[in-house]
Amino acid sequence: MLELGANDILRGISPERTAVNLQGIVDKVKRRYPEARMLLLGMELPAWIPGALVADFRRIFRQVAHHNGMALVPFMLDGVAGIRHLNLHDGIHPTAAGYRIIADRIWPVLKRLIS
Repeated sequence: MLELGANDILRGISPERTAVNLQGIVDKVKRRYPEARMLLLGMELPAWIPGALVADFRRIFRQVAHHNGMALVPFMLDGVAGIRHLNLHDGIHPTAAGYRIIADRIWPVLKRLIS
C-alpha cells in the first residue's frame, strides 16, 4: 500500500516531479518484489490552491496506478477531508473517527488484493 500526502505540492514540488518520484518508489518495489500486488491511495489538494495544480496532482495517482496495473483508491480522504468533526484542530489530519471512515473505504479494495 502506497500513499503520499499533499506535502509535495504544498512545498512547491511540481506534479511532474511528484509523479517521477512516485513511479520511482513503485519501480523499486517491483524490482525487489516482482510478484507484489500494490494498492495506491490517491490524494487530492485543497480547493483553495489556485490553477491547474489541483487537477494535475489528482491525475498523477490515476496515471501511475493505470500504468502499473495497481489497485487505486482515488482519494484516500474522501468523506473525511473538510469535515470539521472528523479532523484534528489543524483541519488537515483525521481524528480516530476520520480514520475509521478511511479504513472502511480502503478495506474492500485491499481485501480483494489479498484474497
